[in-house]
Amino acid sequence: MEFALALPLLMVTLLGGLELVHLALTHQQLSRIATSTADLAARYRSSIDEANINALFMGSQMSASFDDFDTNGRIVLSSITRNSDDDGHWIRWQRCEGQLARASEIGDQGEGKDDASIDDVNGMMVTDPNNILVAEVTYRYTPWFFPVSNSILKSIAPIFVERDITYTSAFIARELTLKNITNTTGLSAGDIKACA
Repeated sequence: MEFALALPLLMVTLLGGLELVHLALTHQQLSRIATSTADLAARYRSSIDEANINALFMGSQMSASFDDFDTNGRIVLSSITRNSDDDGHWIRWQRCEGQLARASEIGDQGEGKDDASIDDVNGMMVTDPNNILVAEVTYRYTPWFFPVSNSILKSIAPIFVERDITYTSAFIARELTLKNITNTTGLSAGDIKACA
C-alpha cells in the first residue's frame, strides 16, 4: 500500500523538477529577447526604418527556442523621450510583434506628447535630449506536464499553472537623433509592425 502511494508522489516530484527547469529556461529566454530587442534598437545611429524593426523582431526571437511565440507571445518596442513642455514623457513611436493580447504597461504611441500623463518609465526619468528604447516581452507559459486549472490543485502544485511571464528592458539610444521612425523602404501598411 505504501509503495502505491509513494509512486505517484515520486512521479509528481520528478515531473515537477523537469517543469521547474523548463520554467527557468523560459524566463532566461524571455529576458534575452527583451534585452536584445531594446539593445539592438538602441544601436541604430541616425535613424531606424520599418524594415529594421522587422529584422530586429526576427533576430530577437531567433535568440530563443519558442515554436509558438507568434501565437502566445508579444513584443512591444517603444521609443520614449521628454515631451516638448518637459513636464512628462512622450511615446514617439511603438511597434509590436506577436498575437498575444497584451498592451504596453507604459502607454500607447503618442501618449504624453502634450501632457504630463506619463511621469516615469518603469521608475526611470528620461532627460532631454535623451531617447530610450524600451522592449516589453510577454509570453503565455503553458506547463509541459498536465497543466492545472483546478483551484485546489493550483495550491498544491503551482509549478503546473499556466501564467503570463513579462520582462522589460530599456537602453538609451547611442545617437540622440534616433527619435523618429522612417519607411524609406516603402513597406506596405500590412507589413509595418504597428500595435493594434
